[in-house]
Amino acid sequence: MITTWGNLLKWKSVSKQSLSLFFSSLFLLVSLHALPFPVSLAQSPPYKQQIAILTYHHLLPESLNLSYKTDEAVLSVEMFEKQMKYLHDNDYHVLSLDELQAFIKGQKKVPPRSVVITFDDGYKSNLIYAYPILQKYGYEATMFVITHMLPTSPQPFNANKLTMVSFAEMQQVRDVFSFQSHTDNMHKKKDAAPYLIAMPEQDVKNDLLRSKQMVHARFFAYPYGMYNSRVVRLLRETGYEMAFTTNRAYARQTLDVYRIPRFSIYRSTTMKAFTEIVTGQYK
Repeated sequence: MITTWGNLLKWKSVSKQSLSLFFSSLFLLVSLHALPFPVSLAQSPPYKQQIAILTYHHLLPESLNLSYKTDEAVLSVEMFEKQMKYLHDNDYHVLSLDELQAFIKGQKKVPPRSVVITFDDGYKSNLIYAYPILQKYGYEATMFVITHMLPTSPQPFNANKLTMVSFAEMQQVRDVFSFQSHTDNMHKKKDAAPYLIAMPEQDVKNDLLRSKQMVHARFFAYPYGMYNSRVVRLLRETGYEMAFTTNRAYARQTLDVYRIPRFSIYRSTTMKAFTEIVTGQYK
């Protein structure tokens, strides 16, 4: 009798354990079923739906920069190479302006790590130094050019003065560069106000049309990053599809396509600051 009760108690104990294990397993299965597969503990990066648009101007090797050592807009070739290598080594995708436009309008999804590369003014140094680096990494970029300043044929490069890209040279680098408008002849100021704002409306409209026709432009960058509602209206009227400022912020979907922000990369921009910008941590 003692043996029988002992076996019965032992069986009850085992049954309790089995039932507990069964219900625990069942709860786990139901919980997992409610989750989307595959299950991952990794979180999406914080910059998934925002894009850093980078802006450069003039590039020179440190050894040749004798005249612009204090000019913030003149970046060393060595630093530019380091920045592009960082993008490449960390699997960044460089978007064209067409891809950016589709993203902003909600027509296209882009990889989480996406950036856009732009150059302002139209310096020949961009062809000499930026072009082979961008080509090496398979990146494309956009150059916003001041069309009035561009010579027809190539000019000798001189590190001690500003040399502009020629129309002939533009045709040779279209595997990397697209060319858009930075005005024809209105990258100037009148009484501290940019020509786009200060000059008569018809003069501004004619300038926008002239630049557009010369490089078949669809996109525009505001000189000095300055504009007003009249300039935006004239851009619309003359057929420009997007315009870029110098406001330091990220491009996001549903953004006003005539007020797209960009991050200017300066001589004083450290690699730490650069990585903060491209990883979406800029505040």
